[in-house]
Amino acid sequence: GYTLRIPTLNWYPVNGNPINVALYPTNAGVVVDQLNFTYNTGAQYLILDGTSAGNVVNVVTVPTWLYVTKQGTSTWTWNAYASSYLMGDVLINGGNLIVNGALGVQSGRAVTLQSGTLHCNNPDALKTALTITGGSLENSSGAPITTSPYNPAQNWNGNFAFNGSLGANSDLDL
Repeated sequence: GYTLRIPTLNWYPVNGNPINVALYPTNAGVVVDQLNFTYNTGAQYLILDGTSAGNVVNVVTVPTWLYVTKQGTSTWTWNAYASSYLMGDVLINGGNLIVNGALGVQSGRAVTLQSGTLHCNNPDALKTALTITGGSLENSSGAPITTSPYNPAQNWNGNFAFNGSLGANSDLDL
């Protein structure tokens, strides 16, 4: 298939309103090397949607809260590290989200897995509050996912599957 590579994607507010960005590829992958939100007050919303595979977000800069929703049947790879900005809630509601960076959300916020699959390719990918109400969790990092040094809240409120495709190298230390 085809891949659209976007070196830098800048989003500016309109009339002082927060920015909502939806990336919805259907027939090609999208690679965003740098996604810059420039609005410095209020929440920013990033929706990762679509039906294609091969979608990547490498770096995100945002001066305020960023809320991320992963929906649709697409596969997105998240290479960004949350320490460079303030993460609000992260909702996974379909498809695949592969986390090579980290989804570290702020206190009182959570990563919520409702459906789809959350792939953790980094042992620190889940050093945050986690709520599971459905879907699948996969540790494909090759090392145990460990949240214990961070002691985040865990709410396992529904049926879910743990894939564990790497056997003993897929351990979870939650």
